[in-house]
Amino acid sequence: MENPRGLMRKMPQVEGLMRHTVTYCQYGDTRMKPTDIWTNSEKWMPRPMCKNGDPCHEAAPRGSKTGTQGLKGAYLRSQIPEELCLEIIKSVNK
Repeated sequence: MENPRGLMRKMPQVEGLMRHTVTYCQYGDTRMKPTDIWTNSEKWMPRPMCKNGDPCHEAAPRGSKTGTQGLKGAYLRSQIPEELCLEIIKSVNK
């Protein structure tokens, strides 16, 4: 289960479930976009998160035309990096 880092992590429905937080730029995206992923796979180990200001992603301060907020339409804003999807699938198939 995937959700951009925010309120869902505080909901009682996900309490006690294994959660990892990733940043999309570590998976080939130009956006940082911190995202929570809940999984029951103990094999998948996500890549380390980056920090604001790191050169692995474009700067996107609030109100700017860069990052996720600069993308037009919900379809583009909601895309998950292919590298992240493949990494999770491969960990399940081991």
